[in-house]
Amino acid sequence: MAVDWGLDFDLSAWAGSASVAIGGLLALLIFSMGCLAVRRRRASAPPAPVEVSPPPDPFLYGSAHDKRQAQRRPGSQVAILIADALGQEPPYRGVVIDRSVGGVRLGVDEAVAVGAVLSIRPAHAPPMVPWTQVEVKHQRRADGGWVLRCQFVQPPPSTVLWMFG
Repeated sequence: MAVDWGLDFDLSAWAGSASVAIGGLLALLIFSMGCLAVRRRRASAPPAPVEVSPPPDPFLYGSAHDKRQAQRRPGSQVAILIADALGQEPPYRGVVIDRSVGGVRLGVDEAVAVGAVLSIRPAHAPPMVPWTQVEVKHQRRADGGWVLRCQFVQPPPSTVLWMFG
């Protein structure tokens, strides 16, 4: 015994519209979930790293706590030849005790007057390496010889500076 309720319902007419509506709702749901995931990722992402510049190199720029314009750099003693400013006297030997971009500290056997201009070059340097002029700023007696603190008259190129140690 079949009951006829008087409903004459044809699902085939609604199938096309229903599938478009369901697809739209699913697309809206997926889009909403994607936005929520991106928002959570941005909130939990670590802050962008702050770019920290390295401290200035004291050998190039001098120390903030030192009165010197350039940091002294000790190293192995380098044998040098020393001549007068004009190169009229025969050169004699000395050593570079320490160096900076502004000058050198030399060890010599005899005293040199403060204010004198000397020409120096590494003893082991090839003949094409130029002489570098320095001015004696200070002298003191030490260990049977003299220590001269000298400033470059004209800073030499870095390739020549490296030869002094």
